[in-house]
Amino acid sequence: MKDISMLSPFVNPKSIEIPDEFHSFETKKPFTNCVVCEKNLIEIGIHYFVEKSVKKYPNSSAFDIIFEYAICLECALEMRETLSKDSMEKIDSFFDEKVNLLSRWKSLTRDGKYDINDWVSNCLITNKPVKDLNEYQIYAHCESDRMLFSLMPYVVSGEVIDHVSGLLSQKTKDELDGFMGKYLGPPPSIREILKDKTPVFIF
Repeated sequence: MKDISMLSPFVNPKSIEIPDEFHSFETKKPFTNCVVCEKNLIEIGIHYFVEKSVKKYPNSSAFDIIFEYAICLECALEMRETLSKDSMEKIDSFFDEKVNLLSRWKSLTRDGKYDINDWVSNCLITNKPVKDLNEYQIYAHCESDRMLFSLMPYVVSGEVIDHVSGLLSQKTKDELDGFMGKYLGPPPSIREILKDKTPVFIF
């Protein structure tokens, strides 16, 4: 058992088996490959991120997964490098202004429980309960077959994603649209609700 005093969000973070929320909706199992380079993510020492976009329907238990993917750390960093510097600075500044992720981590880990529900029940920025959101995106940081309690996991509401999208330059929007088209081509049944929705690399 890890000594809690030795844990941090950056070095030796606590980990658990990847929760169902971050499994592939299609396979009902953890993601196994990077969406970009197709690297095997289950190999020891491979760090990667999972992002899923969820749309719920009012007065119904029905929902759609608009897109989902896992991307290795190396490809995520390379993707960020292709986006405009101005856009990424605006995204980073927005989140730095709205939330202190390190303080959040300290608060959520203070009792040593590491309850996943405490991390993903509310929007990171607005604090609105997920149960009241019609659209949201969830993010996790994983290593092999484990989810890490680093500065993630967290949830960002559709409202916040729309605001962040408005900060992006046309170049960045084009790059993200290209990423979507190449790697996350949606099935015809949800293309209409997907329009104007793109991944936002906030990790």
